[in-house]
Amino acid sequence: MDIEIRQASLLDLPKIKDLFVNTVQECCSDDYDERQIEVWCDAVNHEERWEDAIKKQYFLLACRGEELLGFTSLEKTNLKIKGYLDFMFVHAAHQRKGIAKRLLNEVKLKAKSLGFKLIETDVSITAFEFFERNGFFKLRKNLNTKDNGVDLINYRMTKIL
Repeated sequence: MDIEIRQASLLDLPKIKDLFVNTVQECCSDDYDERQIEVWCDAVNHEERWEDAIKKQYFLLACRGEELLGFTSLEKTNLKIKGYLDFMFVHAAHQRKGIAKRLLNEVKLKAKSLGFKLIETDVSITAFEFFERNGFFKLRKNLNTKDNGVDLINYRMTKIL
């Protein structure tokens, strides 16, 4: 599969948000219930957050022609030794094809070039095994209770570079 990795722009935002919702709905239903998925997908409506991520983070897309296959982003933190992997999503139709691994490798290269010694991230139950296979280890389990009382579980993980 011929995949191009490139930086995102605000023009890509509609495709990014569509892929986000599709991936959460299609790939996470074994680990999260319908209400949790609905709350998670509601994040797509926080336009300013998405725009800020594209403008301020190292935000990469994996594309085949005009088709968006996946995306990831790396955020600088207040500590100069670590970055925060904010997003990692691959379209449901393109799971297990090495796309997330390629995106992760690009993020690791960028993190090293910025002098980071480690990358931290919060990952879903669904993504936990991928990150574990790629050298991340669990720091803790997070329970995020949303305003409407819905609990979302994820894990804080880190990788030493």
